[in-house]
Amino acid sequence: MNVSLTLNNGCRRNKPVILFMINLMKEVNLMGEKIEIISTVTVDHSKDLYKIVDALNRSLKRDDLMFGLALDQNDQSKAVFTIYRT
Repeated sequence: MNVSLTLNNGCRRNKPVILFMINLMKEVNLMGEKIEIISTVTVDHSKDLYKIVDALNRSLKRDDLMFGLALDQNDQSKAVFTIYRT
């Protein structure tokens, strides 16, 4: 399984901070660190949806939470929003 990831390094960006392409899994091993999937939900895709993910990542990273967003592999009009504990 491939994981496509861009980590938030604190710089300002106009692109999504975290993008994951993950199927149904409970845990991801990234660079030797286990990341637990807390919740996944599919929503209608919106061009500004990444801004919510960016704000959540910037606000809650000190609480060991990460948020991901990916296009649904079966329906490009849907996005998969995932919450992770690091």
